[in-house]
Amino acid sequence: INSISRKGWENVMKRIRETGRDAIFVADTMDGKFAKIFGGLHIYNVCGAFRKLPAMKVGLRFLNYQARYNGVLYAMNIMPGYDDTHIRIPGFSVDRENGKLYEELWKLVLEIDPDIVIITSWNEWHEGSEIEPSVEYGRKFLDLTKKWAELWKNRDRLMIDAEKLKSYFKYQFIPELKLLRASMYVRPDSKRVYIASDNLLACYALKLLGDPLAFILEKELEKHGKGYDEEHEIVVGIKIPDVFYARYNEYIDSIFSEKFGLIEVVYEKPDKSRVINDWEKYADLVVYKALNELTDGNLQEAEACFKHLLEIWDGWGFKDESYSSYYQTYKTGLFVILSNRLKKYGSEVVEKYAYDVEKARQILMSLQTDEGGFTVGYEIKDDGVVPADDVNTETTSIVTIALFE
Repeated sequence: INSISRKGWENVMKRIRETGRDAIFVADTMDGKFAKIFGGLHIYNVCGAFRKLPAMKVGLRFLNYQARYNGVLYAMNIMPGYDDTHIRIPGFSVDRENGKLYEELWKLVLEIDPDIVIITSWNEWHEGSEIEPSVEYGRKFLDLTKKWAELWKNRDRLMIDAEKLKSYFKYQFIPELKLLRASMYVRPDSKRVYIASDNLLACYALKLLGDPLAFILEKELEKHGKGYDEEHEIVVGIKIPDVFYARYNEYIDSIFSEKFGLIEVVYEKPDKSRVINDWEKYADLVVYKALNELTDGNLQEAEACFKHLLEIWDGWGFKDESYSSYYQTYKTGLFVILSNRLKKYGSEVVEKYAYDVEKARQILMSLQTDEGGFTVGYEIKDDGVVPADDVNTETTSIVTIALFE
């Protein structure tokens, strides 16, 4: 690109476009001054440009910024490694680290979400950058490419309908109570209102969606101790006790709703005669513990909980102590919430599990129903996610927080 001046390139591109045979031209440069002359930016050999992974990350983020600032495409370059020392003197090499370099660059793809990903390359054996099957690595780099590329490409396929999501919450609203019903179809929850945790979490979720219904719920919750139950308020940033208890439902009232008929109002509360000592066996309680540690500024303790959570995660969901016939959606949602909060606190641990977090996020996005909410559970069949059970307010609220916070 430096073979002619910037003005020269302007003239070249002008002449091409005047022919009527236009295309998008992507410039191999980090110089933002060329961005608008062409239609995009990239660099062909990220290993050659930066040599070390930390520098690669800085450079690729900078190039993304240049492209976004100038309103052009960004074609991000990733590589498995590089070694031309046997064909050039002196040459240089960047170690593959048995796939670590490649996966770290794919994680950056998920973070940056470029318009295009260019893999350099699939057949440059003499420069040690091939991803084809080899004696040293077998199919490793092809398999890694499939794994990460599918995850990245699924982002375009899975989109949340925010308006439909708001409609779900509005449909569940009971004007006589100024609170939300628990579930759509299955009794007893389709005839029940939970002050905690449903309406507590829905209030926060609706704020994230920018819906004024949140403030109607909030005003009503003020009459009921804000909806706190010494457990679920940690999801909205309120510290809870360090001890977990079994739960019970306290009956509050029954009313007749014009929309849903007879409705029972209950308040989930802790039974302090029954302590849960093995809380680490339950994915949701591990998340609550981690979030509680974060409110106290204990990042290392929260990270330890996150790592323990990954020991229960099987790649699709949590088969913890309470697992029955399907994965519980809200636990996968809590996993994503915790990862989001840890990143905001500056934790570097989450990046190590970027694939799992993104997969969990995509599982959640695949569970939105025609009603707008999210299903209570899901199963895995033929490596695909199949929604299971009813649509309810607690699950929908947690997933909303996970995806919109």
